Amino acid sequence: MAFRVLCTGDIHIGRRASKVKNTYRSAEVWSSIVELAIAEQVDLLAISGDVVDAASKSYEALGPLESGLRRLNEARIETVAVSGNHDFDVLAKLSSVTGTERFRLLGRGGAWERHTYSGADGSLLHVDGWSFPNMHARA
Repeated sequence: MAFRVLCTGDIHIGRRASKVKNTYRSAEVWSSIVELAIAEQVDLLAISGDVVDAASKSYEALGPLESGLRRLNEARIETVAVSGNHDFDVLAKLSSVTGTERFRLLGRGGAWERHTYSGADGSLLHVDGWSFPNMHARA
């Protein structure tokens, strides 16, 4: 079995792109990513950090993030993420209040972590991740 994986990152919920004509709010982009994952019936959504923008932190991000993760959970889509340098201090807090069982934040505190997903046919997909422990990582 092949796993269908959608990868994304640097969504920066709370920031508005300034160099793109007809810009969308990043929360709308997140919603579009969720819609695409559901429409394409992916098995896993992988997020490579900076879901939340450093300037807005959790204020603007909680509602859209929670709503999207809940919809992915209802569609039985697994979601795995790592914290980036913009959301190193809030993504773990935000993810703990979303109440979804199919969300996994890897590598809290800067430690490498592996999570293995099992397919219906017994096939395995290993996802390794490391989350930023601080805004700046020197090593």
